[in-house]
Amino acid sequence: MHGVISAPQPLAVEAGADVLRRGGNAVDAALACAFVQGVVDPQMCGLGGGGVMLVHQAGRRETVELSFYAPAPLTATSDMFQRLIVERVRWGGWRLKNRENEVGYQSICTPTFVKAADFAARRFGLTPWSQLLGPAIEIAQAGAPVYHHVHDRWMRPTAGFADSLERHTVTPAAAALYTVDGRMRGPGERMPTDSLAATLRRLAQHGAADFYEGGIARQMLDDMRRHGGLLSERDLRDCQVNVRAPLWGRYRGRHIASPAPPGGGLALLLTLGLLERLIDASTAHNGLEHTHRLAESLKLGLALWKARSGDPRFVAEDPSALLESAHLDELRTLMSDARVLNLAEVGARLVPDSRDTTHVSVIDGEGNAVSMTHTLGLASGVVTDGLGFMYNNAMMLFDPNPGQPNSIAPGRIRQHATAASIVFQDESPLIAVGAPGGHGIISGVAQTISNLLDFGMSPVEAVSAPRIHCEGDTLEVEARFEQSVLAGLEARGHPVRRSYYSYDYTSGRPHVARRWPDGARLDGGADPRGGGMALSV
Repeated sequence: MHGVISAPQPLAVEAGADVLRRGGNAVDAALACAFVQGVVDPQMCGLGGGGVMLVHQAGRRETVELSFYAPAPLTATSDMFQRLIVERVRWGGWRLKNRENEVGYQSICTPTFVKAADFAARRFGLTPWSQLLGPAIEIAQAGAPVYHHVHDRWMRPTAGFADSLERHTVTPAAAALYTVDGRMRGPGERMPTDSLAATLRRLAQHGAADFYEGGIARQMLDDMRRHGGLLSERDLRDCQVNVRAPLWGRYRGRHIASPAPPGGGLALLLTLGLLERLIDASTAHNGLEHTHRLAESLKLGLALWKARSGDPRFVAEDPSALLESAHLDELRTLMSDARVLNLAEVGARLVPDSRDTTHVSVIDGEGNAVSMTHTLGLASGVVTDGLGFMYNNAMMLFDPNPGQPNSIAPGRIRQHATAASIVFQDESPLIAVGAPGGHGIISGVAQTISNLLDFGMSPVEAVSAPRIHCEGDTLEVEARFEQSVLAGLEARGHPVRRSYYSYDYTSGRPHVARRWPDGARLDGGADPRGGGMALSV
């Protein structure tokens, strides 16, 4: 077999699968997929965003993390938004006057996706750059269709933040792309993405340098200057793709590589480390004991991650020390069946992450593996006329108060709940997994890994099973949980919020690529909450 690829957008999965069929490797497939994702799911990701990629090279037996999160502009200051705070919103976010950190030009951090794609293609790939962009160009030239899952996310409100129509009419170019007759475009309608097609053709012809120092850069910077954006020539020229070791943990005898801070791998690995001490094969899946212990593990993992990690240039905590067995054993003593951890105050300080993110998981026939999560935050609403892509709004997810682990600083990277992970059986990749979905990425990926390794589920079963999310004190559950389990949780002191959706977005939308230990079989699973597809070729 050539490989397996899974992502939330079928057209993007097909593009990656075609690359695998033509002899490309896992990195090539992931990049071709990612460029199409930015066309068909343009608020989740794209040329104006950033993210993280874990790459395992089978021939070299080496696993690295490419960190390309969007940094704050170099003119940003720690107190630039403090005087604009209006109120706290759910999970400790802040609504500002005129939504300065959320929509519009002041919300934009330096886009790094294109630089990272170019770096990965040169260092790890086999397929020519122009061929990687070909499927995205073709789809954009025809006009990208609005898929039902894209429209569904537009219509589901995010409490405390701008609604879709407000966000997508911030600039005339955005309104022309995503709205018609004063409404969001509906499922089956086509977005006029010809300008994006032209930008992608320029990148295919002139390379990533055009985005950071050439004609595309000049168009972006002129737009920023005219509208008060912080992005500068120096920001584009000096932004970096950081190649570093991932954060490593263990679960059920397997090694797991996950994003180091400011990514969310620490939260994932803490959660799994606690869960390993709290459940075993005899625990009934999604029964009272399992759900209670999972909830406690999740909220403690997320709380410690938020309180004790961040951009490593600003936060000195060693994340590996928090994952040592003795520390996990100590944390385990805090947890019992008789007492619920009260983390209401911690929950009130948590900064929300965005659902506007996407992911791709790939393992090829040679055993190379990629897990990549990339994002626009909640998307700024800003589209530069003639370029056709939306910029991130990563400034929104910084803490507007100085002196905190996630405060604003020039060039600083905010905390990201990314959990793009690779699970190893001995030295070979067994699972590539990750998800979009803000803090729900952590809960979704943790439950997916546990479903696979603890409960013997197939990838499709693992991503489809009913899930929970828990940070702070409230335990959020999908509608498919039994009422008797919820009553038992409430009796133990859990405030429970039961969704009206059977497949909710609260716990992320994981996507899995799996290589069986014998190397002869490859399969995958796409979360039905996200409209995706897994394809083995």
